[in-house]
Amino acid sequence: MILRNRLKMWRGEMYLWALGFLRLLCVVSGVRTVYRSALLYLVKQTRLFDEQYYLENNPDIAESSMNPLFHYVVYGDKEGRSPCIVFDTPCYRSSSVGWTKHINALLHYSYVGRYCKTTPSPWFDVDYYLKNNKDVARADLDPLVHYLEWGGIEGRSPCPHFDGAYYLRKNLDICEARVNPLLHYLEYGRLEGRRTLPPFNPGYQEISDEELPTPMLPSEAQWKTISGSHAGEEAGVDVIIPVYRGKAETLRCIYSVLSSKNETEFELIVINDASPDKELSSALAELAESGMFSLIENDINLGFVQTVNRGMQLHQERDVVLLNSDTEVYDGWLDRLKTAADSHEKVGTVTPLSNNATICSYPYFPHDNPFPLELEYNELDVVVAKANEGVRVEAPTGVGFCMLIKKSCIAEVGVFDAVTFGKGYGEENDFCQRAIKKGWRNIIAADVFVRHWGSVSFQGEKASLAAKGLKLVEKKHPGYLSDVSEFIKNKPLSGIYQKIDWQRLLRLKREKNVLLICHSRGGGTEKRLQEDISYFSGKGYGIFLIRPVPDAPEKVAIEHPCVKWMPNIAPVEWGNLKALIKIVEELGINEVVTHSFVDFDKKAPSCLQELIQVTGVKWVMNLHDYEVICPRINLVDKEGFYCGEPSIENCNKCLRLNGSSFNVDDISEWRMLHGTAMKAASRVVVPDDDVKQRLVAYFPDTAIDAVP
Repeated sequence: MILRNRLKMWRGEMYLWALGFLRLLCVVSGVRTVYRSALLYLVKQTRLFDEQYYLENNPDIAESSMNPLFHYVVYGDKEGRSPCIVFDTPCYRSSSVGWTKHINALLHYSYVGRYCKTTPSPWFDVDYYLKNNKDVARADLDPLVHYLEWGGIEGRSPCPHFDGAYYLRKNLDICEARVNPLLHYLEYGRLEGRRTLPPFNPGYQEISDEELPTPMLPSEAQWKTISGSHAGEEAGVDVIIPVYRGKAETLRCIYSVLSSKNETEFELIVINDASPDKELSSALAELAESGMFSLIENDINLGFVQTVNRGMQLHQERDVVLLNSDTEVYDGWLDRLKTAADSHEKVGTVTPLSNNATICSYPYFPHDNPFPLELEYNELDVVVAKANEGVRVEAPTGVGFCMLIKKSCIAEVGVFDAVTFGKGYGEENDFCQRAIKKGWRNIIAADVFVRHWGSVSFQGEKASLAAKGLKLVEKKHPGYLSDVSEFIKNKPLSGIYQKIDWQRLLRLKREKNVLLICHSRGGGTEKRLQEDISYFSGKGYGIFLIRPVPDAPEKVAIEHPCVKWMPNIAPVEWGNLKALIKIVEELGINEVVTHSFVDFDKKAPSCLQELIQVTGVKWVMNLHDYEVICPRINLVDKEGFYCGEPSIENCNKCLRLNGSSFNVDDISEWRMLHGTAMKAASRVVVPDDDVKQRLVAYFPDTAIDAVP
C-alpha cells in the first residue's frame, strides 16, 4: 500500500474511533439522537445508500412508516442489510478487519476499506477497478461511487467476471437507455440469460450470441415433453418445494426437477404459501391440473417453517428433499443424493455443493458465488460428479436450500421447530443439531452440484432473519457457532474443490496442448502472448498458461484463457519437479513456449530445462529483450541510458548498485544459466536482427532465429 493511501486509511480509522467515542458519550448521557444524526449525515454523504433498493428489498421496512435511511443507520447495518445492490454488508465485514467495521460497514468502506482495497461485494473489485482505470486512481475518487455514477454507463468493468463494454455492446437497449449494465444484470439480466463475458467456443474464439442457447422459462411445448412426478406407491422420496414469490425462478426450478433424468422414483410436491403473486399462483394451478406435480395451497401465509413441516408430514414412509424455489437441479442429482444418504445407516441429512450455500459454496468458500464460470451449471454438475464420485464430508449442519432428510431421522428427531424459528432461517441448523445429539450425521455430498440463485421470497430481510436465527440456534445449542467456525477454519472441502478446479482444466484439454509461460506485466510481451493464444487456438490446440505468483517468485500459477476463477489450485514451486511433471503429463502438453521469466525465480530457466529433459516436450524460447544477458532486462543504467555492455566486473558493480528484477549480482552465473537453457530449447526466437546479433556475441553456439 502506498504511503498516501496508508495515511488516509489511518485518518479514516481515527474518524471511526471518534464516532465510537461519540456513541459511548451519547449512550452514557442519554442523547443518542446526536450520534444517530451524525451517522445519518455521514452515510448520506457517501452517496452509496440507495433508498429505492432498500425499500424494494426490505418489504418489512416498506410496509412500515420508518424512513429507510434512518432504519439502515440505526438497525439495518447491524442486522446485515445492504445499503445498495453492489454493497454486500456480510461479505464486506467478512473481508475487512478491525473493530471499527462494526460502527457502520458503509462508513468503514468509505473511510478505510477503499484505501485497503477491500471488496464490498463479489461484483465489485476495488483493486481491479483502480488498476484498470488510472484516471480514477489519480483523481482519488471513491471507485464504487465512480462506477455507479459514471463508470458503468461508460462501459468500464467492475470486476474480471463482468465485462461492462461487452454487456453494453451486446445489449443495445441497455446502452441506449444509459442504464448501468451491472445493475441491469443483477436485477434483470441474470434471469433473462444475458451474458457477462464474451463467450468462447472450443477453439477459444468469440462466437455470436445467436449460436448460443439462452436459458429461458420453459414454453408450453417444453412442458408437454416432460412427464409428471406422480409415482404412486413406488415413490421413495418426496421433493418438496415451498413457494411464496419469484415466478421466473420458481417455474425454472420446477421444470429442472421434472426434466432431469433420475432412476430414483419421487413425487414432486409444491406448496403455495399464500403467494401474493397472482400470476405465479395461476401458473402453478394450471401445471398441477395437467398432472405435473402435487399442489398444496395454504389458505393463509404460514411462513417457511410451518409450510415445510406440512410437506414433511405428508408421507412418513418416504425420505424428503427440501428444495428452495430458486434452485436448479440437473441429471442424476437425486440419485446421487440418495446414494449418499444410503451410504451409512446413521446419515440423517445430505446437502449438495452449490454456488450459494455458505459452507457448501464453490468455488469461493464460504461466500456467495453469483458470477458465471466458463461452463454452464449443468456442465459443472457433471464435472463435480466426475471429480468427486462418492466423496462425502461430515459437517456440523446441513444447508436448507437443498437438503435430503431420511425418514428414519425425521421419525426420531421430529420436524422443524416452528415455534422458535417462525418465518425461517436457523430451523435446519437446529434440526441438524438435534439430529447430532441423537447420533445422526449431517454430510455434504461432494459429487452433486445444485445451482442456487439466492433469496427470492425474503430478499433484503435475509440478513436480518439469518442473524436472528443463528442467535436462536446458539442459544438452544451452545457451541454451534464455534463448531461452524472450526469447520470453516479447517477447510475440509479444499481438496475436493481443488479436484473440481483441476477437472475444469482437464475438460479443456485437446489432442495437442501447449503450455505458455509469461509474466503478468502486460505490454508488448503480453501482446505477443495473446497472438500465440490466437495462433494455437486456430490450430485446435488446448492452451494452458503458467504465470508467476505475486510476491512469491518461486511459485507459479496454472491458468487457462477461458477460466476466470480457479482459486482452489495451490501454486506450484519451480523446484517441485514431480508436481510440474504431473501437470505436463495430465494436461497432455506437447509443446512449451516461454515469453519471459520476469517476476519468476532466477532459477526458473534451469528448472524448466530439467522439466523439458525429463518429459521430452518441445520448447520454443521467445526472447523479447536482453533479459538473458542483462538481469536489468534492457541494457540500461540507473539513468535509463544504454550501458555500453561493459566488462563483467562493471556489470556486477551495476547489479550491486542498481539492482535488478531477479535480485542477482553475478552476471557470469546468470549468463551461464541462460546459455545452458537456450541450448536445451528446440528453438530460440528473437524479434529482430539487432537482438540476434547482440545475443550471438554471448552465445555463439546457440542457433537464434529473428522473427519480426
